[in-house]
Amino acid sequence: MIFSEALFPASILPYPLSLIAEGLPFTYLMRASRAALISDSWTLYVTSMASLALGGIILLAVGIVAFSYAERSARARGFIDKKVM
Repeated sequence: MIFSEALFPASILPYPLSLIAEGLPFTYLMRASRAALISDSWTLYVTSMASLALGGIILLAVGIVAFSYAERSARARGFIDKKVM
């Protein structure tokens, strides 16, 4: 939450951390909720929600691939379905 504009804007963070903040879907959720509550601009709200959905889908796909790889690796090594007495 520290890097997601929940407490302060990501633009004041140092260079590597601001890139991380721009990649987090929660950052776009914070921007969308601020746009819906404070701003009169629907463009910012819709853009932020679209970025949130896209980032969420990308992170979901990366998570599924990582889980699948870890599960296959564990099955190949025999760590899954091993009987322990």
